[in-house]
Amino acid sequence: MAQTNYDVVIIGAGISGLCAAARLVHGGYKVLVLERFRQLGGRFSTVDYKGFKLSTGANDVECNCSLEETFHLVEAEFNVRHPEPDLAYRIDGVDHVLPRQGGLRKLISLGVRNEEEEERVRLAFRRALSWEEPSPTITLRDWLAQYSDSQKLQQIFQGFAALVLAINSYEVKARTFIRFLKAMGGRVVHGYAVGGNITLVNALGAAIERLGGQIQTETEVKRILVGDDGVVQGVSFQQPGREGEVRAKAVLSRVGPRGTIRLAGEANFEKGYLKEVEMNMRPAPVITIYAAADRPLITHPGVIVLTNNTRRVCSIRSQTLTCPELAPPGKHLIETFSALGDSLGPVDFEQEVALSIMDLKEHIPGFDRHAEILQVMYHRGEWPAYHAWPGWTIAPRTPIEMLWNIGDGVNPEGWPGLESSGEGSKRVAEDVMNRIRPGK
Repeated sequence: MAQTNYDVVIIGAGISGLCAAARLVHGGYKVLVLERFRQLGGRFSTVDYKGFKLSTGANDVECNCSLEETFHLVEAEFNVRHPEPDLAYRIDGVDHVLPRQGGLRKLISLGVRNEEEEERVRLAFRRALSWEEPSPTITLRDWLAQYSDSQKLQQIFQGFAALVLAINSYEVKARTFIRFLKAMGGRVVHGYAVGGNITLVNALGAAIERLGGQIQTETEVKRILVGDDGVVQGVSFQQPGREGEVRAKAVLSRVGPRGTIRLAGEANFEKGYLKEVEMNMRPAPVITIYAAADRPLITHPGVIVLTNNTRRVCSIRSQTLTCPELAPPGKHLIETFSALGDSLGPVDFEQEVALSIMDLKEHIPGFDRHAEILQVMYHRGEWPAYHAWPGWTIAPRTPIEMLWNIGDGVNPEGWPGLESSGEGSKRVAEDVMNRIRPGK
């Protein structure tokens, strides 16, 4: 690193770190991104296994929002294909494709027993979306139960909540679900990265460097440097055979609020903030199972959301129907996503996996005869689906001046999933640009 002074240092080259870096270098800031692993992307990257390209975390690419906007802003290639049709809900063994507009009303109609019940539930959603949101003290399941005792309706929204929020309808706040509908409902179009997620993060990384930013892999940040005045000064790092420090006006940390506290030292944080982090950082654990098949066992190209008759699996997709490049010739890739029975734990991992595999065998005809499980990924702890449950996140700014958190521990309310990285990083980058000028 020839240059030791930067406007901004970003810890972590996951998608949130790269999105923030892209927006900042586009604004003329001198940016350094430090990543401890050899490749970019974190939980939005790709591993090659037996010729299959498996995601390290997120599988869908949410388009039409801040994430895609960031790529276009810095002219990075956004090579994403869209399955058509996209989202389908499996109810009583039948896959119902949702329309682009009116999807919520369609789901309600599929879960209720008569027109009177449908109108009651529909009006409850209308009031929550346009007038007064539900209290933060009530879960989605309990909120729905006020307007309908239909088990099928509950199962539909359980699948919906688990898919987008990675926790169950009896764990997520009704208000959080409503805010998701406000922020992203009807806007987002799903897609798959051609060649795997690594192609997207590499394209974004190349754009950052083309605009003058620097990215250093295999570089572990050991400490966030804080002055006696409570203002961030930079970071210390370790590379193979070398240690050093870099100075910066601002630091953005993608390692989660708890990781940021460890790096900066608890003594530099207010006690109230430490308590808030301890209370709110509830990692969302999920299980992803990848399987290979010698024939297309699934015909729907998009995401199938499982509702009733499922134990743990909330979604099934076969990305190779849209992107055959993700598998060897003649092979098909199946990916499933499971929320756990209790997202706070304790968790019997073997039991959770066994329940998920039972779901696969029941919902995918021919799975026993024609499919082979490639990998079971358990996302938890420091590598979860989210560092904090949606609705439990904290503000990006920390008590240390010019130190921000980014990523899924500080999601903007209503923006879960990959898109939260795009939207959250956009907001933090704008905050940085309002606070400091490049090169000054």
